[in-house]
Amino acid sequence: MISEEVLVSVVIPAYNTEKYIGRMLNCAISQTYKKIEIIVINDGSTDNTLEVLRSYQIKDKRIRVIDIPNGGVSNARNLGIKAANGNKIFFWDSDDVVELNTIQQCVEFCKEKQVNSVLYGYCNRDNGVDQPCHQSILGGQVFKHEDILQKVMPCFIGHSFSDINAWILGHRTIRYGKESTALWHIMCDLDIIKSNKIFFDTNLSLGEDTTFINTYFLYEDSIGYLDECFYHLEQRSDGANLSSVTNATKRILDKQKLVFTRLKIDQLAKEKYEFNTHCYWEGTLAFSVLEMALRMSHNCHSSDKDNKCRYVDFINIDAVKRSIKDFRPSFGIKAIPFLLLKLIGPRKVYDLCRLIPDKYIRVIV
Repeated sequence: MISEEVLVSVVIPAYNTEKYIGRMLNCAISQTYKKIEIIVINDGSTDNTLEVLRSYQIKDKRIRVIDIPNGGVSNARNLGIKAANGNKIFFWDSDDVVELNTIQQCVEFCKEKQVNSVLYGYCNRDNGVDQPCHQSILGGQVFKHEDILQKVMPCFIGHSFSDINAWILGHRTIRYGKESTALWHIMCDLDIIKSNKIFFDTNLSLGEDTTFINTYFLYEDSIGYLDECFYHLEQRSDGANLSSVTNATKRILDKQKLVFTRLKIDQLAKEKYEFNTHCYWEGTLAFSVLEMALRMSHNCHSSDKDNKCRYVDFINIDAVKRSIKDFRPSFGIKAIPFLLLKLIGPRKVYDLCRLIPDKYIRVIV
């Protein structure tokens, strides 16, 4: 909670974003809240990103540039955390746009509502045109203690069985009630992060934000949601996760790592609060089995034998097997793939997916 004007840290990893980083830095240095430090980590850029950063550093002494060999966004953010001296911290991406009153509004909201952290609204930006702001079911509310576990975490960690069934029945879209797990729409408490040694998992290239933010929630005791659209997410075809999306081999390996990391969050919640968070994302596992059957059965990056072996490794994870066994899908057309998982098993579902023409796979996934 904030009782006076505090130093706020802004951490911005940058990799080959010479075309965009200046725009983000202009947003940062022009914030109406002036007591800030801006820590930019140049993650081994091979273009002119570092030169742009140095030029801004000369203009504004609040900017610190850390130049490192390429180690990935998680490593860069971890260095930013260690270098930060503020009481609060933002994690912004180098190619996006932020409203100039973002920090001031979040700090004032903290004071008014007596909370440690602030979530806020965001929208996608396509070719410079803002799309409608994300509508959150958390908007305008304050959450403390067990409400964070019961109401906030379910929006961030994944899909439950009931979420999937509501989608099957047509009661809601699959994204209804879910928040982006990206760190760019939350102001965190840096003392909580440092005192509990919460860092980004450098072994993950998929879901590193999911892991960080849900771990953070387990240590936080007060969060508010400021229902204002402050962050504008630029849509880029060369984004960081594109290779993970298009390369099925990489994606299934990343998914496996993420499953085990989420299980660690479940264990931490159980140890700290005797609370079951696994029920919040077990539906995600069932969904992932179908997604991986579609992707791996048509994966051109590996042989058919290797593709199926990796798929079998995934479905043999105990938590994945339990999700298939325990899920009771509602009645409806969308339930058919889940029913097939239960009736004929995930291996035969994989074989069926191989019969689907490639052109339809590209549309589905």
